[in-house]
Amino acid sequence: MPPVDSTTSTSAESNTCPDNAQLPLSPSPRSYSPESSGLGSPFAVVGTPPRGQARAQITTPSESFSGTLSPEEISPIDIEAKHKLRSEALLKSQSQSAKMPAPVNVLMVGTGEYTTGFVGAGASTSDKKVGVVGLTMFDLRRRGKVGELSMVGVNGKKYPAIREHLEKNISQVYNGLDVSFKSFPADDTVDPGSYKAAIDRLQPGDAITIFTPDTTHFPIALYAIQRKIHVLITKPATKTIEEHQHLIRESRKHGVFVFVEHHKRFDPAYSDARAKAQKLGDFNYFYSYMSQPKSQLETFQAWAGKDSDISYYLNSHHVDINESMVPGWKPFKVTASGSRGCATDLGCVPGTEDTITLMVDWIKKSDPSKVATGVYTSSWTAPQKAGVHSSQYFHYLGSKGEIRINQAKRGYDIADDETGGVIWHNPFYMRYAPDEEGNFGGQSGYGYVSFEKFIDACNKLNAGEITLDELDKRGLPTLVNTAATGAILHAGRVSLDEKRTVYLEENEGVWRLGCACRRP
Repeated sequence: MPPVDSTTSTSAESNTCPDNAQLPLSPSPRSYSPESSGLGSPFAVVGTPPRGQARAQITTPSESFSGTLSPEEISPIDIEAKHKLRSEALLKSQSQSAKMPAPVNVLMVGTGEYTTGFVGAGASTSDKKVGVVGLTMFDLRRRGKVGELSMVGVNGKKYPAIREHLEKNISQVYNGLDVSFKSFPADDTVDPGSYKAAIDRLQPGDAITIFTPDTTHFPIALYAIQRKIHVLITKPATKTIEEHQHLIRESRKHGVFVFVEHHKRFDPAYSDARAKAQKLGDFNYFYSYMSQPKSQLETFQAWAGKDSDISYYLNSHHVDINESMVPGWKPFKVTASGSRGCATDLGCVPGTEDTITLMVDWIKKSDPSKVATGVYTSSWTAPQKAGVHSSQYFHYLGSKGEIRINQAKRGYDIADDETGGVIWHNPFYMRYAPDEEGNFGGQSGYGYVSFEKFIDACNKLNAGEITLDELDKRGLPTLVNTAATGAILHAGRVSLDEKRTVYLEENEGVWRLGCACRRP
């Protein structure tokens, strides 16, 4: 079905990149340069001479100088120099404009809470009432970093309500922010495969964001990658390490950037802790906990316990943080344990875990005799009125020091009669308050920063200003830099299903699950 066009922006075809031909600079008719002659810039201002030197006598053009030089008194050399500088500046600007491709067009795959803030029949009751992906992309378009926007889901019948929700809760709040987008499938259509038609409409070098159930990440990402489309995937990138490694190979083959949306890497406290951990000696122990209230199971009921679990959803954050803190170490053994009962009582399928703990043994790459332990626990059965949407903290212990971070209560709480209690807020993730001009003002939130880094990387890749290898070296959550995390999460699921310890094997960056009977 053709898309419903709710935007007046130009088509994808008109946003294709121009040729990268650089305009030649015409040589100056003279070789004279004020700077090379020692006379300085023609725009220089006469000021105080260096200490110890006498002020040079200034000769005026006439005794009755009125403040303006006559045409006869202006040096033709100065006139030519000024014209030369202005011409070169103009040509340089034109050349840069010719070289710079149009900003990347973005297709948002998934229309749920994280993209739009819309769930069921209205706004989410979580801390993402207006979403994250859509709002961020609308603002990046306002700032000129993103071109055309589109969105694809399964059920097109939701779009009228979604547009109304975005208009009321975003556009009317942020200075009339443009919330238009092209939608797939049509408003009267339900089509699980509509993402293919939406991706086919993009041009090589465009991008997609994927916020859909975990089992769909791999086929959607692969379809886009094979059409030379850059991809941002919510964590986990895939459910199996084999699929993760396959996406790495395909992304290199087709020269596209794949970014896993581990936004906790950009949390200021977590980012600072990752740097400070490098000075605390050998890694010894890491413990983390992250939870969300039972109400989230209503939002995730369609896939919770069927297509994924709470470890993939929340443990993925702290496993990635720990792995990125200890580049000289690698995981080699995973044992998982899960509690059950609460989620199934709330309507989830039998066997859905309430809380999952992963215990991971790590080994030092340069000295296999040194071993560390990581324990990662996550739950989606926290109390409904715990005061925080996401309780999150960790303890890192090194041989020369330790780090503790508690991001549940950040020293900012609000109590009101409507909620009947105290709520601890986290404006460091997404700050939804408008700025002093009435525009969205949350560009410094680490939820926003994560997407902006992806968009900036796509635009630089399209302009030929950076390579995939350079992006990997920057420590961004690329597919290469999150492979160990993917292996741990996959091993945890196998450990739960098969009730055994799972060993990990790595050879030159390629990970696989090993047998259950030996240590590497």
